[in-house]
Amino acid sequence: MFCVWHMFIDREPVACVLWMLEWIWGDLLSSCNPAQADHISDVDRLFEKGPLNIYAEDCIVTHITWKTVQRGVEMNNGTALLLLQQHQTELHELLKEQLEKCVLFLESLLSTNWNFNRNLFSHFYRAFVGISVIAMLTEKLEISISPVQSRIMAIVDAVKKPSDTGGISFHPKIQQCMGELCRFLIL
Repeated sequence: MFCVWHMFIDREPVACVLWMLEWIWGDLLSSCNPAQADHISDVDRLFEKGPLNIYAEDCIVTHITWKTVQRGVEMNNGTALLLLQQHQTELHELLKEQLEKCVLFLESLLSTNWNFNRNLFSHFYRAFVGISVIAMLTEKLEISISPVQSRIMAIVDAVKKPSDTGGISFHPKIQQCMGELCRFLIL
Protein backbone atom coordinates (compact mmCIF):
# COMPACT_ATOMS: atom_id res chain seq x y z
CA MET A 1 0.00 0.00 0.00
CA PHE A 2 2.78 2.37 0.96
CA CYS A 3 4.64 1.70 -2.30
CA VAL A 4 1.52 2.35 -4.35
CA TRP A 5 0.90 5.59 -2.46
CA HIS A 6 4.43 6.86 -3.08
CA MET A 7 4.53 5.76 -6.70
CA PHE A 8 1.25 7.36 -7.71
CA ILE A 9 0.56 10.32 -5.41
CA ASP A 10 2.90 12.49 -7.51
CA ARG A 11 1.61 11.36 -10.91
CA GLU A 12 -2.07 10.60 -10.33
CA PRO A 13 -3.13 12.01 -6.93
CA VAL A 14 -6.89 11.67 -7.50
CA ALA A 15 -6.58 8.12 -8.82
CA CYS A 16 -4.29 7.26 -5.91
CA VAL A 17 -6.90 8.42 -3.37
CA LEU A 18 -9.59 6.48 -5.22
CA TRP A 19 -7.47 3.32 -5.20
CA MET A 20 -6.90 3.66 -1.47
CA LEU A 21 -10.63 4.04 -0.86
CA GLU A 22 -11.32 1.04 -3.09
CA TRP A 23 -8.84 -1.03 -1.08
CA ILE A 24 -10.54 0.02 2.13
CA TRP A 25 -14.02 -0.77 0.87
CA GLY A 26 -13.18 -3.60 -1.49
CA ASP A 27 -16.42 -4.84 -2.97
CA LEU A 28 -18.41 -3.51 -0.02
CA LEU A 29 -20.09 -0.74 -1.98
CA SER A 30 -20.62 -2.69 -5.17
CA SER A 31 -24.02 -3.68 -3.85
CA CYS A 32 -26.08 -1.60 -1.46
CA ASN A 33 -28.41 -4.53 -0.87
CA PRO A 34 -28.07 -5.68 2.76
CA ALA A 35 -29.76 -8.95 1.84
CA GLN A 36 -26.58 -9.82 -0.04
CA ALA A 37 -24.33 -8.88 2.89
CA ASP A 38 -23.41 -12.54 3.48
CA HIS A 39 -21.99 -12.80 -0.03
CA ILE A 40 -20.07 -9.54 -0.15
CA SER A 41 -16.33 -9.90 0.40
CA ASP A 42 -16.24 -13.68 0.02
CA VAL A 43 -14.05 -13.66 -3.10
CA ASP A 44 -10.41 -12.99 -3.87
CA ARG A 45 -8.95 -14.05 -0.56
CA LEU A 46 -5.27 -14.60 0.04
CA PHE A 47 -5.75 -16.99 2.93
CA GLU A 48 -8.18 -19.79 3.64
CA LYS A 49 -10.58 -18.70 6.35
CA GLY A 50 -11.15 -20.84 9.39
CA PRO A 51 -13.96 -20.43 11.91
CA LEU A 52 -11.96 -17.91 13.96
CA ASN A 53 -10.37 -16.01 11.07
CA ILE A 54 -13.33 -14.81 9.06
CA TYR A 55 -12.68 -11.10 9.03
CA ALA A 56 -8.99 -10.69 9.84
CA GLU A 57 -7.78 -10.25 6.27
CA ASP A 58 -10.26 -7.46 5.50
CA CYS A 59 -9.39 -5.72 8.76
CA ILE A 60 -5.64 -5.94 8.16
CA VAL A 61 -5.84 -4.57 4.62
CA THR A 62 -8.25 -1.85 5.75
CA HIS A 63 -6.09 -0.82 8.71
CA ILE A 64 -2.88 -0.72 6.66
CA THR A 65 -4.54 1.35 3.93
CA TRP A 66 -6.03 3.74 6.51
CA LYS A 67 -2.62 4.33 8.11
CA THR A 68 -0.93 4.63 4.70
CA VAL A 69 -3.24 7.49 3.71
CA GLN A 70 -2.85 9.22 7.09
CA ARG A 71 0.94 9.00 7.02
CA GLY A 72 1.15 9.70 3.30
CA VAL A 73 -0.71 12.99 3.62
CA GLU A 74 1.54 14.10 6.50
CA MET A 75 4.91 12.99 5.07
CA ASN A 76 7.48 15.00 3.13
CA ASN A 77 6.44 18.31 4.64
CA GLY A 78 2.92 18.01 3.26
CA THR A 79 3.95 17.51 -0.38
CA ALA A 80 1.08 15.06 -0.96
CA LEU A 81 -1.36 17.51 0.57
CA LEU A 82 -0.15 20.24 -1.79
CA LEU A 83 -0.61 17.88 -4.75
CA LEU A 84 -4.10 17.00 -3.57
CA GLN A 85 -4.96 20.68 -3.14
CA GLN A 86 -4.07 21.26 -6.78
CA HIS A 87 -6.85 18.80 -7.68
CA GLN A 88 -9.31 20.01 -5.06
CA THR A 89 -12.31 20.37 -7.39
CA GLU A 90 -11.92 16.87 -8.81
CA LEU A 91 -11.26 15.43 -5.35
CA HIS A 92 -14.30 17.19 -3.92
CA GLU A 93 -16.56 15.45 -6.44
CA LEU A 94 -14.86 12.08 -5.92
CA LEU A 95 -15.01 12.26 -2.12
CA LYS A 96 -18.61 13.46 -2.15
CA GLU A 97 -19.65 10.58 -4.42
CA GLN A 98 -17.78 7.94 -2.42
CA LEU A 99 -19.06 9.27 0.89
CA GLU A 100 -22.66 9.21 -0.34
CA LYS A 101 -22.29 5.58 -1.46
CA CYS A 102 -20.84 4.54 1.89
CA VAL A 103 -23.42 6.39 3.97
CA LEU A 104 -26.20 4.92 1.83
CA PHE A 105 -24.76 1.42 2.36
CA LEU A 106 -24.61 1.86 6.14
CA GLU A 107 -28.09 3.37 6.29
CA SER A 108 -29.54 0.48 4.32
CA LEU A 109 -27.67 -2.02 6.49
CA LEU A 110 -28.97 -0.44 9.69
CA SER A 111 -32.53 -0.03 8.42
CA THR A 112 -33.13 -3.74 7.89
CA ASN A 113 -33.76 -6.37 10.52
CA TRP A 114 -30.53 -8.26 10.45
CA ASN A 115 -28.82 -10.72 12.72
CA PHE A 116 -25.19 -10.22 13.49
CA ASN A 117 -23.25 -12.49 11.16
CA ARG A 118 -19.64 -13.09 10.28
CA ASN A 119 -19.42 -10.34 7.65
CA LEU A 120 -21.09 -7.49 9.52
CA PHE A 121 -18.08 -6.63 11.64
CA SER A 122 -15.95 -6.31 8.51
CA HIS A 123 -18.67 -4.24 6.80
CA PHE A 124 -18.97 -1.78 9.66
CA TYR A 125 -15.22 -1.52 10.15
CA ARG A 126 -14.44 -0.98 6.46
CA ALA A 127 -17.27 1.52 6.06
CA PHE A 128 -16.29 3.53 9.15
CA VAL A 129 -12.61 3.57 8.15
CA GLY A 130 -13.58 4.74 4.66
CA ILE A 131 -15.71 7.53 6.08
CA SER A 132 -12.88 8.44 8.48
CA VAL A 133 -10.40 8.70 5.61
CA ILE A 134 -12.80 10.91 3.65
CA ALA A 135 -13.46 13.07 6.72
CA MET A 136 -9.70 13.44 7.30
CA LEU A 137 -9.07 14.37 3.67
CA THR A 138 -11.96 16.84 3.54
CA GLU A 139 -10.77 18.46 6.76
CA LYS A 140 -7.19 18.78 5.47
CA LEU A 141 -8.37 20.07 2.09
CA GLU A 142 -10.96 22.35 3.73
CA ILE A 143 -13.83 20.75 1.84
CA SER A 144 -17.24 20.76 3.48
CA ILE A 145 -19.19 17.56 4.06
CA SER A 146 -21.85 19.27 6.15
CA PRO A 147 -24.82 18.00 4.07
CA VAL A 148 -23.92 14.41 5.02
CA GLN A 149 -22.51 15.09 8.47
CA SER A 150 -25.83 14.71 10.31
CA ARG A 151 -26.48 11.39 8.57
CA ILE A 152 -23.03 10.12 9.59
CA MET A 153 -23.60 11.15 13.19
CA ALA A 154 -26.98 9.37 13.18
CA ILE A 155 -25.24 6.20 11.97
CA VAL A 156 -22.57 6.52 14.68
CA ASP A 157 -25.28 6.98 17.32
CA ALA A 158 -27.19 3.94 16.02
CA VAL A 159 -24.09 1.74 16.09
CA LYS A 160 -23.35 2.80 19.66
CA LYS A 161 -26.60 1.14 20.83
CA PRO A 162 -25.55 -2.39 21.84
CA SER A 163 -29.09 -3.72 21.60
CA ASP A 164 -29.32 -2.71 17.92
CA THR A 165 -25.93 -3.88 16.69
CA GLY A 166 -24.99 -6.74 18.97
CA GLY A 167 -22.36 -4.71 20.81
CA ILE A 168 -20.21 -4.14 17.72
CA SER A 169 -19.26 -0.68 19.01
CA PHE A 170 -17.38 -2.24 21.95
CA HIS A 171 -14.74 -3.76 19.68
CA PRO A 172 -11.47 -1.76 19.94
CA LYS A 173 -11.11 -1.43 16.15
CA ILE A 174 -14.59 0.05 15.81
CA GLN A 175 -14.04 2.33 18.83
CA GLN A 176 -10.76 3.63 17.40
CA CYS A 177 -12.20 4.46 14.03
CA MET A 178 -15.45 5.91 15.41
CA GLY A 179 -13.40 8.09 17.77
CA GLU A 180 -11.31 9.35 14.87
CA LEU A 181 -14.41 9.90 12.76
CA CYS A 182 -16.14 11.88 15.53
CA ARG A 183 -13.00 13.98 16.01
CA PHE A 184 -13.06 15.04 12.34
CA LEU A 185 -16.79 15.64 12.30
CA ILE A 186 -16.74 17.84 15.40
CA LEU A 187 -13.94 20.09 14.07
